[in-house]
Amino acid sequence: LAKPWSALLHHLAAVGEAKAKERAPKLTGAVAAGISSKVDAKPVPLWARVTGGGASRGGFRYGYSLNIGHRRPRGQGIASIGRKRTKAVEPTIIFHYRGKKKKTKGWFTGTLTSLRKLAKVEMPKVVAEIRAAWGR
Repeated sequence: LAKPWSALLHHLAAVGEAKAKERAPKLTGAVAAGISSKVDAKPVPLWARVTGGGASRGGFRYGYSLNIGHRRPRGQGIASIGRKRTKAVEPTIIFHYRGKKKKTKGWFTGTLTSLRKLAKVEMPKVVAEIRAAWGR
């Protein structure tokens, strides 16, 4: 049980890391360089993960913000119009990468989608290996 399952999780983690690095926005390479993968160290691992590094500047997380195409209010201050005080809502910010004409929204979460497809293909092979080993 442990060997085929562990091999599958290690394979998915390695493919996920490679795909995320391939799809990462590239300007300085800091986002791609910060991507790593890890598999649970137990004999029968329970999880594998791919993490996007912490490329940031002044608290702005590049990888995360480019992935979600984040829109948020810039700030909400109070503006006075005559005697009436109202909330001023400033325009939203849309984060995107200007280096290439390539969409960056979903660059990291899109990797997860492709890994799910790969796992669906590989899982029956692992189940067959486990059944064959138990049937001996």
